[in-house]
Amino acid sequence: MLLAAGAPAWAGDVSGRYVWPITNYTNLSAGFCDFRTRHYHGGIDISTNGQEGLEVRAADSGWVERISVGYWGYGKAVYLHLADGRMAVYGHLSELADKIREYVEAEQYKTQRYQQNLYPPPGHLPIARGEVIAYSGQTGAGPPHLHFEIRTGDNKPLNPLAFFDKTDKIKPSIYSVTIIPIQPDDPDTPPSTVAGSLLPKTYSLANGKLTAIPKVTGAVGLSVLADDNIDAPRWTMSAYRHRLIVNGIEVGEVRYDSINYDHTRQIEIERHYDPDGGLSPRAVNLFRREHNTLWHYHGFSDDGILSAATGLKPGKNDIRIEVADRAGHENSVAFTLELADSAGSASLPETPTDIMAIPAWGGAVILAPVAMAPPDLSLEADGDRPIRHWLRGKGGWQVWLPASAGADRLWRSTGADLPRQPVPLGWRPMRSEDGGLVASEDGRASVTLAAGDLYAAGFWTLRRGEPGPKSRALTPLYTLAPRDIPLARDVRLQIDLPRTDIALEKLAIYRAGGGWSFEGRQVDTLHRALVATIRSAGTFAILADRTAPVIANVTPTGKSSLKERRPTIRFEVSDNLSGIGSDEDLRLTVDGRWVPVEFDPDLRAAKARPRWPLDPGTHSVEIVARDRCGNEARFTRTLTIRK
Repeated sequence: MLLAAGAPAWAGDVSGRYVWPITNYTNLSAGFCDFRTRHYHGGIDISTNGQEGLEVRAADSGWVERISVGYWGYGKAVYLHLADGRMAVYGHLSELADKIREYVEAEQYKTQRYQQNLYPPPGHLPIARGEVIAYSGQTGAGPPHLHFEIRTGDNKPLNPLAFFDKTDKIKPSIYSVTIIPIQPDDPDTPPSTVAGSLLPKTYSLANGKLTAIPKVTGAVGLSVLADDNIDAPRWTMSAYRHRLIVNGIEVGEVRYDSINYDHTRQIEIERHYDPDGGLSPRAVNLFRREHNTLWHYHGFSDDGILSAATGLKPGKNDIRIEVADRAGHENSVAFTLELADSAGSASLPETPTDIMAIPAWGGAVILAPVAMAPPDLSLEADGDRPIRHWLRGKGGWQVWLPASAGADRLWRSTGADLPRQPVPLGWRPMRSEDGGLVASEDGRASVTLAAGDLYAAGFWTLRRGEPGPKSRALTPLYTLAPRDIPLARDVRLQIDLPRTDIALEKLAIYRAGGGWSFEGRQVDTLHRALVATIRSAGTFAILADRTAPVIANVTPTGKSSLKERRPTIRFEVSDNLSGIGSDEDLRLTVDGRWVPVEFDPDLRAAKARPRWPLDPGTHSVEIVARDRCGNEARFTRTLTIRK
């Protein structure tokens, strides 16, 4: 324990440089670089055991550089410029220290906006080491906890555990290893395989060892699923370091010391991508995918891709993967990887009754029934570019077709004297450097992929489906696939407007999945369509929202007689579809004077407190809630302040 500026500091580095944010609360519920949807977790989460209102202290002397206040993300957050030039960030705060709160309130009332992103002049709000700057809460996303970061002066998050001697006695856990074939761009080049398959294969661990000896051909990459416990089994986080060693030679390591927010979306190619995985731990790729510019990779010649040309020897190879936490505890798995001459046989992911395509990273696996011996297919109608390198599997044939070949159909021979017949794949090939348009078969929906919107070449489709009899969808359902390959950037989805008498402003594009979620409602009058910007593949349709939000459980009640002259007014706001989209959608006035409304979307709970004291007597309160489609609810009540 260290003492500085009269405030206790916990677990400082060797110089005691920083004060721990919350005295006597040291358990971590999330770690640095944990997986979050389309971004890295930029700091650590300190558990408050479900409590709010704990004192949050400044890591060091300095001044308030930024204050952000909003309904989502970090909620209320304070950014401190520290004496050493770094920045400390505190998120999900319930209340701010008086001088910070007064600064924010002045801007809120001036602009009549709750949401603020403020940059006080340097030194305008000085802070002493260990000073209470705020109180912990649950504003923004998630339950009560404190999000804490240390950033460089140019806004790059650093691993906070590098600055504190956090007690940690538990080594990381390793669960599985996935071997991923790295397929060629040229259809005339033999493909890579794992256990006879052209698709990745995951090997679970039993008693710390792989359950089988993987046999591979061509080039492969390795991915390891591991996590780390620091304080409690219910809280897992990313391990700090993942190291790959092949035949006694270190290939490289992935190490999480810092991140750059400009590249944070690349977590979806640095980790195993699972569109339905939520916030669960993801396997870490021990090789670089295309367009991966992250700096977590150290060493990794040839981008960590293993082949005969990059260190694998024919026959058996010794592989070792080491996983360590920030405190230096290490776990490892060692196994044999066999580089074979031929792929052998493997079960197919599906048993084909006709030729079919399964999109994968960079292309597609083409499957054919076992009755075709082997399938006589070509890339061109005249048969001059036959499809080679067919592999026999249990239940059929398989071959790799790179998307860069540009084929949306293959050609099948039906007899010696008969012309070849087209075999549509149902997928459009797309190169990252080109992009293109993916349209539905009915021509009423499309997704525009600009150059650079894809990490790699691939096959894409926009399928049309009919909504169920009880569906609220006013259009067919349009599914952008494949869902298990991430987009490098947000893309434009357009759906033609349905024929309906419903007012245009009530229509929007929604995503299906555990209910409907709002995506957007920009109107393209030229094409009579709605447009939304989508972040990932999925299923979409146009729905109508004609129902106003519901305002409920308003307190104090109308029968209350209050002594408190600055009462806190609490209420709940719920909406059945489009939802609250902005702080401007919630408005509360007392006697016609605007009061900022704080809102927690997770709990649907709102509160407001006037900045001025109310005189004894009666006062009128009006609450207005508006959803993204303009549906509006109003609530009025009279408050009585007694002498």
